[in-house]
This record gives sequence, C-alpha cells and structure tokens, in this order.
Amino acid sequence: MTELTKTDFRLAAIILLSASILTFTSCFQTEHYEPDFNVVSESASQIPSSGILYDAEFNWEYVETRTSKPIAYRQFRFRLNINSKAGEIQIPKRVFPMVEDYAFVNGDWAYRENAYGSPAVLYIQIPENTSADSRKVSIEISIDSLYNHSYTEKEGQEHRWGEWFTVFEGTQAGKVYPDEMMPSHSLEKSQANIFEPVRIDMHKCDEANSLWWYKSKGVCDSLVWSIRGFEDTKIIMEDGYESIYFGHLFTHPGELESVLSAYKDGKVVYEDVQNITITNKKDFLMFDWEEIVSGTAEGGSYHNAFDDNRWFSSGVSCEDGNPVIIFNWNNWENYSEEENRRILREYISHIYGEPVYTEKSEVEAQWAGLFVRRDDRYRPECIWITETSAVALFYVYNELTETGDWKIIAEPLRK
Repeated sequence: MTELTKTDFRLAAIILLSASILTFTSCFQTEHYEPDFNVVSESASQIPSSGILYDAEFNWEYVETRTSKPIAYRQFRFRLNINSKAGEIQIPKRVFPMVEDYAFVNGDWAYRENAYGSPAVLYIQIPENTSADSRKVSIEISIDSLYNHSYTEKEGQEHRWGEWFTVFEGTQAGKVYPDEMMPSHSLEKSQANIFEPVRIDMHKCDEANSLWWYKSKGVCDSLVWSIRGFEDTKIIMEDGYESIYFGHLFTHPGELESVLSAYKDGKVVYEDVQNITITNKKDFLMFDWEEIVSGTAEGGSYHNAFDDNRWFSSGVSCEDGNPVIIFNWNNWENYSEEENRRILREYISHIYGEPVYTEKSEVEAQWAGLFVRRDDRYRPECIWITETSAVALFYVYNELTETGDWKIIAEPLRK
C-alpha cells in the first residue's frame, strides 16, 4: 500500500470532523409545528343574539426530525372584530385537539399523546349582542414567521407577525326585547272632561337609566306621543331631548287612545297604547253656568302638549246674574282672520253639531232674543242651540287698533 502523506491525513480528518458536526447538529434539530387554518370561503353565518362559543378548527402541521425535543412552534394570535371595529389581540392559552381521549399538559394545551399534528380547535366566545341592531362579526388570525419553544406567549420572545386573514365571518342577530322591557306610559286618570288637564308620564324598564337607554341599545331611534286618529304628535325622545312627563288638554270627546310609538329607521317598531274616555258633560265646553255665577270659575289659556304657539283661550264674567263666556283661538305663528273663523266654526260644530241659524236675517233676529251681553261692534255669523246654552260665532272690529277677530260667545239658554 502506498504510504499516506501528512496532507492526506489532514484532509481525511477534516472530512470526518465535518461529517461528525453534521450528524451532531441533526440530532439537535427542532421539531417544527405550524398552525394551518382554513381561510373563510363560505357565505356569512347567522349567529344568535345570545352569542356562541365558536370553534376555529386548524391543524398543527409539523416536520418530523430525528429527535422530538426541543419542540418549536410558530405561534399565532387572533382577534374578534365586531362591526368592523378591531377587537383585542390575543395569543391563545388553551388549544384543544378534536379527539375525545386527550390529556392536559401544564394546564395550557390539551392534546392526545403521540398525536402531534392532529386537528385542533381554538374556542372563541362571541358575546351576547345586547343591542336590538344586528351586527357583523369576524375572526382573524395572524401567524408568526419566527419559531418559539412554546405556542403561548412567554417573556423575552421575539415575533415577526404575518398579515391578518379571516377564518370566520357572520351576522349576529339583534336582541329581541320583550314587551315588558319596552318603553311605556300612563295617564293619571282614565276619564276626563274636555279641557280638563291630564298628566301623562313616561316609563322605562328597570335596566334603563333613562329613555336614551332605548336608543343606545338600538331598540328605537325616537319616541313619539300622539292621539290615535289625530295628526298632531309630540316628540318624547330624539336627538338629545327627552320628556319624562307633561300635561295635556283633550279637546275632543270620545273613547280615545293615547299612543307612545317607538320609531326606528322611520318605521314604527313598537306601540304602547292607553285608553281614556273624554266626556262633554259641562254646560259649555269646560264650564257650568253655576260655576261662573258663584265666582268659582276662571278663564284662561288652554295649551295642549303638541304646540305652544296655537291654543284656545276663554274669558268669563257675570253681571247682574248673567254669566257669559268668550272663547278664542290663538295662533302666534300664522295668524289669519279667516283661519281663526274656520277653526272656531269647525270646532264648535264638531262638539255641538251644525249651527241652527246661518241665514243673516235669522241670525240677526235670534241674536237680540238669545244674548244679553250684546255689543254694537259684534257681527254674528251663525248660532248654535244646545240643551243649556246659546252659542254664536261673531266678528268684532277694533277701530283703535284697526284689527278684527272672530270669537265665540256663549250664554245660558233662556227658555
């Protein structure tokens, strides 16, 4: 055999050392585990308002090496987004395999022994939707491009997080509030005469600290009070305003419905209805003649809950035992003689029927016999006769102010 030179020995030693280093290094390679999630592709899911515990399925994909330790993971983080608002970023502390016979390791990760790489589940709680509005929900995952020796967050770890991708999205239904939790109202009395004040109170459920609670929970955008069959409405709650209670004068007799309506997106979503009986039992509107004669009755202004700029008013007097009532319509925003005339005539006709005398000759003939408190300035147009009263619509002109107005006069019916 040919003798080996020193150079050959050196070369052989280098080759052997290199092989030994490669073998030694391979024995201590880490076992890499990477989470593999399915990117959402199906249509959005429907989520109940009560919320669900969503299970995000994934695989711990791994590369098997000569040794099983140390194990290294590419960690992942997740966030729950509601109505496009990014949720809190979290790194999972517990991940469960999709098997029945599993064991816990340090109370963090449950897995089946010798089942690395099997399907696993990350449980994420989608909370209850306490709003009446539906909302969009999505779950996003971001995977670390670096490896760490635990799949949970530890002090001193470095990360290079990847982009967020969606693994779940859905629409969560709004909460359906029972009737007993909806806004309601009450009337202080179930029966009243026309022009008799009635207090109306708004009520909220026990969970609400104000009427605005209903707006904050998406139950409604506004609350509106009205009387069924009448056009006028009163805002109870809207745009920073709320009315807890108020007084109202009902001007039309009948079996009426007081309605509190909850509006949302311009539509009525709920109504609370209270019944009230409005009577017409006085001699004329809000007065009995005896009250005026005895001095216990007073005139005044009768503002309703709908509009402070339009109202009825009255004045009473009694001379020589002859009581008289003057009844007016007032409109500060849009005063018109013809409008006052129309409203007064239509209103008295609604209460007592059509006037008995409308022809000029008849009206002038009856005027002197029916009314004691006449004035030369008064120009009567029509006369009503009720069981207790004579009522007339008349025009009066004031030469000093050069203005005129229409009014109603009422006196006891002389039989």
